[in-house]
Amino acid sequence: MKIEMDFSNFCLPTEAQFNTATMRALNHTLGKAITAGNKATTEEWNIKTKDLKSYETPKKATTKNLTASLTLKSRSISLAKFQAKQVKKGVSYKLKKLGGRTR
Repeated sequence: MKIEMDFSNFCLPTEAQFNTATMRALNHTLGKAITAGNKATTEEWNIKTKDLKSYETPKKATTKNLTASLTLKSRSISLAKFQAKQVKKGVSYKLKKLGGRTR
């Protein structure tokens, strides 16, 4: 049995198609990176993903600018995000999931 295939009509993607595919791949990877980073952080630290997202600034790729980036704000996180409670001796909070409460 012999199979013949003709690739003469096979066309390469245009620059616009290539840019669109690259943009979508970059944005998909950016989303996966954000999710993986948030998951790793919330597994170790006693903070919600919602609270982490306020410190992230993702910049998605476009067809004109094929770069994607994630900028993290470097400001301190309030103890209120770590389930802080007012107690007689001051303030009690829990930073890590595996650790105990600290005063």
